[in-house]
Amino acid sequence: MRLKQKSQNRMERNRDYSDGLFEVSINKEDLIIHREIRQEQKEQLFRAIEELSSRQREVLFLRYYHGLNNPEIAEVLDINPQSVRNQISRTLGTLKAYLLPPSDQ
Repeated sequence: MRLKQKSQNRMERNRDYSDGLFEVSINKEDLIIHREIRQEQKEQLFRAIEELSSRQREVLFLRYYHGLNNPEIAEVLDINPQSVRNQISRTLGTLKAYLLPPSDQ
């Protein structure tokens, strides 16, 4: 009797779970909108990167494309690691200012 009840409970849970899976549907229009937004964000990022100085682009490229850390970037550019930290901080600040809308205060 107890095994039968366990089996029945398990079947109900499985049915509830599988029913819930089919309730989630993604609207094609939402997918298209999401793709368009992502494309617009990429274009905006590329425009922002184009606005950076050549040194800022170089530091950004070495850090995020090549995955170098500050001492490695400093060695490649023949500058000290603190200068790399400062450059990355300024670069990210510039990108943030370009990409984020001004907040209403």
